[in-house]
Amino acid sequence: MQRRIMVGLGAVVAGLVSVGGTQREANAFPSLRTIPAASANYSRRSSRAIRRIVLHTTEGSEQSAINTFQNPSSRVSAHYLVSRAGRLTRLVQDKDVAYHVRGNNEDTIGIENEGRASDRNQWTAAQLDTLVELVRGLCDRYGIPKSRTHILSHAQLDPSRRIDPGPYFPWDDFIRRVNGGSGGGGGSTPQTYTVRTGDTLAAIAARTGVSVSELQRLNGISNPNLIFPGQVLRLSSTTPPPPPPSSSYVAEVTASSLNVRTQAFGTVLGQAPRGARFVVNQTANGWARIHYAGRDAWVSADYLRRISGAAVVRVAANTLNVRSGPSTANRALGTVGRDQDYVRLGQDGNWILIQFDGRRGYAHMTYLQQISIR
Repeated sequence: MQRRIMVGLGAVVAGLVSVGGTQREANAFPSLRTIPAASANYSRRSSRAIRRIVLHTTEGSEQSAINTFQNPSSRVSAHYLVSRAGRLTRLVQDKDVAYHVRGNNEDTIGIENEGRASDRNQWTAAQLDTLVELVRGLCDRYGIPKSRTHILSHAQLDPSRRIDPGPYFPWDDFIRRVNGGSGGGGGSTPQTYTVRTGDTLAAIAARTGVSVSELQRLNGISNPNLIFPGQVLRLSSTTPPPPPPSSSYVAEVTASSLNVRTQAFGTVLGQAPRGARFVVNQTANGWARIHYAGRDAWVSADYLRRISGAAVVRVAANTLNVRSGPSTANRALGTVGRDQDYVRLGQDGNWILIQFDGRRGYAHMTYLQQISIR
């Protein structure tokens, strides 16, 4: 949830067994209590099947979220709420539609998580344990695939307004646990660590108990400042090496306008229009890294379509001007740098037309190399 409280996913409600003051779902659901949301904040679900789960953060306390959902004038709700202590509360029955993400309520279940998306220390082991058990149970009951295409962030469905559950949510570990694997919250010692936005090797060393020098040795890191979000680090010599990153590819923007950011959930640099093409050279946790206006930038991978057959050029100069037309007499739009890759869109004499940022621009072919990308 962003702002005050944006509601989360729906949950499953069949086969309840009483357990003291709480209830326990059959089919391996965690213990829960029921505090109904105001009737004005949800409606009857149509015949459409439940196909997706959406995760939110409350941006406030557990009680403030409950107060909002019980306020009939708020017009927001969620099916479930998971506190930082791991307590599960059901507010809306699965058979009903909670109002948690605009335009996507009918086939989704919304799950709110107490806390703030921007808080580095947001996710407690107890909260994640309950969330894993709940999401796994929902997927099993409704036949929802246990993947990132069906277990979604609020940010994926409302990217211009929301960032929750935020950059510190451990997606890789979470999906692995939902699928039955062990994770950092399960008591066993993790063997790998996925770098998050804002991480440093020193911070990772403090968090994992593995020294900076050992992290460098295990992962072949010569410069401790060169790590990137989504990179998987080995924490033990017995850990098999992580798979190499996938090859670069060309992708086309499918949204009418796509925010381009400094990093995942970072500052917006600009917008890329529908049909703009970029070389994707890394993907991590639903984000894609591209070259944009002469720098590294990140966009949501949910709004990209992979294409084949596009020509790509690589910059062979330290700095190369990109101009509004095929001549040095034309205005410079900006510069690109060595080893950056751009999609070649056309040619006019000795000038190559590339996708520079949200705009197209021309760079002289003398300083560009044609490269092959699948």
